[in-house]
Amino acid sequence: MWANATPRSASSGPRSAGRPVAEAILTDGLPRTGFTFQPTLSNGKRPDAVIRLAGDSRGLVVDAKFPLEAVTMWREAHAEEVKRLAAQRLRQDLTVHIKDISEKYLISGETQDMALMFVPSEGIYADLNEHFDDVMQKAFRARVLVVSPYPVFPAISGGSVRISNLPVSYTHLRAHETDSYL
Repeated sequence: MWANATPRSASSGPRSAGRPVAEAILTDGLPRTGFTFQPTLSNGKRPDAVIRLAGDSRGLVVDAKFPLEAVTMWREAHAEEVKRLAAQRLRQDLTVHIKDISEKYLISGETQDMALMFVPSEGIYADLNEHFDDVMQKAFRARVLVVSPYPVFPAISGGSVRISNLPVSYTHLRAHETDSYL
């Protein structure tokens, strides 16, 4: 269902293109008590969302602002030189964004020691992995995990991210029973 999710365009702004998609995934995949949209951290910064994890008071930060304009420029470039310059700009924009996430949202004792940078579509995520592996490695070293809609939804709804004080639903129990027979 989320594999075909696409970012909203200019109306959401290039830096907030992923926010509506991320909000829909969190709202659909978690009980309302499992996350908070745009909370203010102790340093005054406001991430797009924080997910509460079971047994840990530190929240998992989700940043859904994404340099969509740079991706669009790179994807639409046809001439080799224009494509090279667009790739350079995208690489720079992503590197700055990763650094910002790491510096603003990784707060010892308050947030998890990693944060999620949400990419608004599977196609963009695939392009980043295929053409910008160096940037993906920088993100990993900066403790910023780049994620896209498809893997995030099963992770948060399937229980691999255990949310604090939330009952396990009958649907999840049935799914696990089915899995055990495979």
